[in-house]
Amino acid sequence: RVLFRSQLVVAGGGKERFGGMEEVSADEYRAALRKVVLNSKVFAGICEDAHDGLRLDVAVFKGSQIVHHIMKYEQKIPTNWRLTNTRTGAVLFQERINGSGIATDFSGASRTVHATERAVQDTLAQGIKKLSELKLEGAP
Repeated sequence: RVLFRSQLVVAGGGKERFGGMEEVSADEYRAALRKVVLNSKVFAGICEDAHDGLRLDVAVFKGSQIVHHIMKYEQKIPTNWRLTNTRTGAVLFQERINGSGIATDFSGASRTVHATERAVQDTLAQGIKKLSELKLEGAP
């Protein structure tokens, strides 16, 4: 457990487009990230301004959808995670995390939504796992 509070910043993402690929917005991703960070206790808390702490930036990029066959969709969502010590400006962690989610629902609309949700969950699980493995004893 990291005994520091962190500011969460999410950029990128998109909105759902009629007839197009389901995308996750920055606000939706930020809300999910906030919930996962609080539940995981990887940080002692979340703050609005991290002048003397840590800042976690996550960039969400446009995903891609693969149709394996008519009833199996796979959604891929690339993200870039960076944890910065705001006091020193040192980057403590930076990694591209590619999430993937598969859905086989009968309805095409729910299939794309569920594949997207699973891809987001995958990026969050991978990111939190990597953050929890960091050794940050000397951080702010």
